[in-house]
Amino acid sequence: MLGIGDEIKFVGSDFNAFIDHTKNAVILDDGEYAILSRDSYVVKSILNEEEVAKPITKIEWDSETSKKGGYPHYMLKEIYEQPQTISNALDLEPSGLDDVVEMFEKAESSYFLGVGTTFYVAKYAQYIFSELAQKYIPPISSDEFLTLANVNKKTLVFAMSQSGETFDTLSALKYSQSKGAKTAAIVNVMGSSMARMVDEVVLQGSGPEICVISTKAALSQMVVLTLSAMKLGLKRKVISKKTYQENLQSLKELPAIIQGILNERSGFIHRIANKYCKNKNWLYLGRGIYYPIALEAALKMKEVAYVHAEGMPGGFLKHGTLAMIDDEISSIVFVPPKEKKDLYQSTLHSIEEIRARSGFVLGIHFTEQGKNQDLFSEELILPNVPPLIAPLIQLVIGQLFAYFTATSLKRNVDKPRSLAKSVTVG
Repeated sequence: MLGIGDEIKFVGSDFNAFIDHTKNAVILDDGEYAILSRDSYVVKSILNEEEVAKPITKIEWDSETSKKGGYPHYMLKEIYEQPQTISNALDLEPSGLDDVVEMFEKAESSYFLGVGTTFYVAKYAQYIFSELAQKYIPPISSDEFLTLANVNKKTLVFAMSQSGETFDTLSALKYSQSKGAKTAAIVNVMGSSMARMVDEVVLQGSGPEICVISTKAALSQMVVLTLSAMKLGLKRKVISKKTYQENLQSLKELPAIIQGILNERSGFIHRIANKYCKNKNWLYLGRGIYYPIALEAALKMKEVAYVHAEGMPGGFLKHGTLAMIDDEISSIVFVPPKEKKDLYQSTLHSIEEIRARSGFVLGIHFTEQGKNQDLFSEELILPNVPPLIAPLIQLVIGQLFAYFTATSLKRNVDKPRSLAKSVTVG
């Protein structure tokens, strides 16, 4: 017997055979079930067998976007689609974001919610909301939410999900709603369970993401969250209209900057990844908002290349991790622009601690200083950019480094072992 939320299970590979096999395709929420035929559907109440009228949501789907388009893997294609997905995110209906911002403003307490990649997106949101709106919003991994969160009618729970079907996140949202909390979400799939259940949904419009590894959806969510933090900061008078417009202009420049990096730096990143693909242990270090960037970049390396990678804040080094530095540990350090003076200096101190112990450091930075053998073992120099968008550019570099490492190791890039696109079980 099918249970609530169960998905259609095909008989063999023939959908028509499945329809012939059973008409009881799926049990829905709210005590309803759907009967499918080849050409139609009927939704009925489980209690009284009466038909239930349901609105039809048309999902725009361009079949071309689901093809590789000449790329060797969907992952690379989706990385290269990020300039367009950022533009799509910036073109979202303003009223939708304004409604979410109003929810943040009214809530006495708020949480960011996600798991896996979207938890790191949530951690990024914590930093950007603190910086631009002076509002502290703790991120909680969805699978730990019931243990940690204290929610009530004055709480807002804001979730992130690519598929909108992530079991742990849906469970946390249902729990929050049972306590009377308001809920909102950024979701990439229209009509998904999460999009339908929350009080307010932001559909990010990134298009289908075929590769199991999330790249463009995660970056798009970070852009939406940055824009939301800017709007909240303006509403709370934390930033001026002038600063808001300057930040908005920086975001508008982001697609072209990322396109330039993809065109001009990919070959160099490929060379470095191929050169060091046999390194078995990596530390990914970042301070401040670069900490969640380090976490997400390390996750990409684990997911797609099956290489041990650990993201951590740079300050952790002197609290035990320095003891591990030797010729079997490699480090990647995400260096902020010089305009972030304190963050920049503290990051350099972390690099110096590693180099003093003869540790390998790949430095990813924005300063046009040329090769610096004393500071870096290898370096990737990026064009100078506004500080607001610098972490997002660093993330793209992390995605490419993981991808090229995986291809050098001949991994199954689009379908890594033991992973699924949407985790629908607890």
